[in-house]
Amino acid sequence: MREGFNINKLTILNDNTTGTAIDAAVGTSAVTQVTVKYPDINGVTQSKSGTLLVTGWQTLSGLGFYVPAGEETFLEVYADLGTVGDIGEALSGAGFRIGVQDNNTTVSGTFDAVGAASSTTIYAPTISNGGSVNSFVVRQSVPTFTKVSTGVVKLINGENTFYKLNVAADSAGSIALGRVIFDMTTSGLTAGVTDVHTFRMYKGGTPINVGDVNIFGVNATVNNTIDLQNALVTAGLEDADDNLGDGFTANDTYKIIVSFDDAKQSVSAGGSQDYSLKAEVTGADGTDSITTKIANGDEANPITGLTVSNGNANTGRIYSATAAAGLFDDNNDAAQCDAVGASAATDFAQLVGGEFKCNVLWSDKSADDHTYPTVGTGTVLTDSGSYDFTNGYLLKITNLTSN
Repeated sequence: MREGFNINKLTILNDNTTGTAIDAAVGTSAVTQVTVKYPDINGVTQSKSGTLLVTGWQTLSGLGFYVPAGEETFLEVYADLGTVGDIGEALSGAGFRIGVQDNNTTVSGTFDAVGAASSTTIYAPTISNGGSVNSFVVRQSVPTFTKVSTGVVKLINGENTFYKLNVAADSAGSIALGRVIFDMTTSGLTAGVTDVHTFRMYKGGTPINVGDVNIFGVNATVNNTIDLQNALVTAGLEDADDNLGDGFTANDTYKIIVSFDDAKQSVSAGGSQDYSLKAEVTGADGTDSITTKIANGDEANPITGLTVSNGNANTGRIYSATAAAGLFDDNNDAAQCDAVGASAATDFAQLVGGEFKCNVLWSDKSADDHTYPTVGTGTVLTDSGSYDFTNGYLLKITNLTSN
């Protein structure tokens, strides 16, 4: 700029359209107030606050935000969030994306800046980089996933530990864990000789009771799942067909679906819990290995099709609206995690192809009456459970898969 400018007025918007300019205001229950901080002509930090209107915007006037000629100056935008106690259970899952309005009017309404030397007033500047503003989702609490050990295992005959995971709850509140899907990639195994079977999920150093957890492998050919927890030798991963439909061979990736049948898999506020995925191996010859990771296709993809929700389509009951078999064994996830009404074949194709959006299922326990779904052998009772479950959106699980 050839002269300094005093910005006297600007408008803050909530625009939930990710990756685009900040120009389409949308109301949100998540944000109660917005605040901007900026330097004045003397370099002293000033601030101005205003309530975000129900229409999703607020114009702040009388700022005195000074931008010197030829220099960069930073504006900081803050949002005050509501609480579940104040707003209610519908706050969980509410989203926002707050920034300075990009598309300004050409009259003195939503923005004006006055030249320090010329006294020229600008009403419609070019404001760039709106598309880089991040989206946020409000939760009463959030889990943090940490890989404790393993991931790449050189197989031995007998019990092997394939992945050890720590789940921690934020100090703001406890969380409940519903499901985790693992990718297991085999290398060097011999079809018809090597098998991985009798899977177990451990909580700390104790195996979870078989009646309280489901461990399934995916058979994409028949759009079904294989019970790996009760499968014995020759009936484990050999029966869990891969996405190529060619049976159990070396260098394939298998989906291992671990889901829980009761509310015992909760982590208290500020606490943490270790979980380990283990299984028996037979036919190992010393050169076989398996690499295990948490599937992360939902990290960037919120659920959008929950039909029984708390008011936000990404937070609700984790069962299929059309059948009792639900999100736990993945026989009927289509109505919840992908296109509503999608076929089972389409759902399984997305699962084995890494495009699935419900690899992690959890709850922030924000419902007025939090209850765990009624589950038995991977089947969820219709109309059971509270409306406060969601998927792994924004949980940073990718950080666990690179090592």
